[in-house]
Amino acid sequence: MSRTHLTTVLALSSLALPVSTVFAQAPSGTPTTSRQGRVHDGDVATCQASAGGSRVRANCEPGATQTTVRTEQKLQVSLDAPAPPSAPQCEATASTNYLQKNTVAQVDGTINIRNCPAGSMGTYNVVLRVRDEKGEINSLEFGDKWQRSDGQDVKFTADYPIGQNVDLVSGRVRDLRCTCADSPADPPQDPANKN
Repeated sequence: MSRTHLTTVLALSSLALPVSTVFAQAPSGTPTTSRQGRVHDGDVATCQASAGGSRVRANCEPGATQTTVRTEQKLQVSLDAPAPPSAPQCEATASTNYLQKNTVAQVDGTINIRNCPAGSMGTYNVVLRVRDEKGEINSLEFGDKWQRSDGQDVKFTADYPIGQNVDLVSGRVRDLRCTCADSPADPPQDPANKN
């Protein structure tokens, strides 16, 4: 074989290499071209996909719409108002005087009652503020109650333990709750005893 012939055969064979008679097998319905961001030629959208990979999401497009369904229904509600109280509303205020006696605080107080001619009852808390050795202020709370069968003010005097090495700073009444007693009912008149 001559040199020219061999050179020609080699040149022709190098041109024939890129063209192959072998084809890749692909199932039917598979797209022959690929587009970035799509699967199956536009059937399913993908978001932030890169060539060779996919991230399929149901609603990846910005501004996906949502539907709000509103319904109206007529409701009828009846409420029973509470009966007005038979006794008058109790109005009460309190004033206190306090004095430290070593480890005890003596508290004298008056609870002024208004609008309760038939008597009153109620509860209150005495709050004492004390300063300890470190200079910290602490609160001590003591509960008490009263009941009177007349419309007079309530006076009280009590000693409360406050502990050692403390100074009494203040004493006052807090959480004062008052209820008027029911007025006595008028006795029924005897119809035979009319004047």
